[in-house]
Amino acid sequence: MAEGFWFEDPDGNLLQLRPGIKTSPDFKPATRNGPALPRLRGASFRAETPTARPLRLSHVLMYTPDIRAAIAFYEQALGMELSDGSEGIVAFLHRRHGSDHHLIAFAQGAAKRWHHSVWDVPSVDEVGVGTMQMRHAGYVQGWGVGRHVLGSNYFQYVRDPWGSYWEYSAG
Repeated sequence: MAEGFWFEDPDGNLLQLRPGIKTSPDFKPATRNGPALPRLRGASFRAETPTARPLRLSHVLMYTPDIRAAIAFYEQALGMELSDGSEGIVAFLHRRHGSDHHLIAFAQGAAKRWHHSVWDVPSVDEVGVGTMQMRHAGYVQGWGVGRHVLGSNYFQYVRDPWGSYWEYSAG
């Protein structure tokens, strides 16, 4: 069972399901509220900034030509549940007892296609640091920093070499 098993979803996406260690938090961490201490620098100098290292893969979003079929498959085959969405436009699915708003999302599209993967970092500061690292490496297209309405997390999207997106996320 360590290798798990491979299967295809209704769109023909090849998936592997296997056991792994729990990486999701048991609860969302408290946000940092309040002003910075007086006379202390709020950010480190760029040369002193540590490398942003994602803690885990949070979720993915894929386009599908049939959102209803995708929802039905992931609910019936994997026991996922609909978190919320907008009928015929987007659907967010999660697993019971998790702290994440969603693990997988589907957006209506003309064909199946990958949109983005989301990587959790510890803080909104690291969202910015990760963005700076990607820009330094030549990946300058994207948008953010912003805050999602659903999930309330801070984000930055960076276009990857394959034309999809990598999202840094915190909170």
